[in-house]
Amino acid sequence: MIVSRTPCRICLVGGGTDVRDFYQEEYGVVVTCALASYVYVLVNRRFDERIGVSGIASEDCAMAADVRHPLVREALRASGVHQGVDIAAFSEVPEGTGLGSSSALTIGLLHALGRYREVRGGTCVLRRPRPTHSRRRPAPSRLSV
Repeated sequence: MIVSRTPCRICLVGGGTDVRDFYQEEYGVVVTCALASYVYVLVNRRFDERIGVSGIASEDCAMAADVRHPLVREALRASGVHQGVDIAAFSEVPEGTGLGSSSALTIGLLHALGRYREVRGGTCVLRRPRPTHSRRRPAPSRLSV
């Protein structure tokens, strides 16, 4: 059994910079901090080829594409896990509070499913998108006295 614990977070500044109209025109800066409240994701092998989901929704599906919960379905697709797994997720923070429980769920799912693939002998490569701007820092300025 793989257990993932991901902290929820509060966004202090810049929470709207993930809106398409903004990030296509401007650079975004977000200031967040982690909370001591977590989302837990458990992934375990099943003894049949079905996919079970509980905690966030109750589903028992034949294939990953049949999972109704969009975050779970896309995490399964991205990780390459297509069958024979039970997924349970629990949060210390209620939905809709703005404390990043959906983000924490997504991160926890991807980490747990990626580790599950490693343990089961498959390979899971989750690629990060390339940044569209340079992350280099400007050269330090020199002071003349």
